Amino acid sequence: MTKVFLCLMLVVAALSTGCTTRAWYEGVKQSAILHCEDIRDINERNRCIQQQPDYQDYQQQRQQLNKKE
Repeated sequence: MTKVFLCLMLVVAALSTGCTTRAWYEGVKQSAILHCEDIRDINERNRCIQQQPDYQDYQQQRQQLNKKE
């Protein structure tokens, strides 16, 4: 519960300061990784962490989606 609260506070703080898209993305990614760390099975935990794309991949996916609209 404390991890979730801390993550939410970090995201709120980042958004309220007008941070860059990259900083916002990294905060959300860190929150997702913290969620992955709660998984007990080591293989599932590692798979969860590895599924988190880096910022460059995220940007490419985002740009492709924007082009389709």
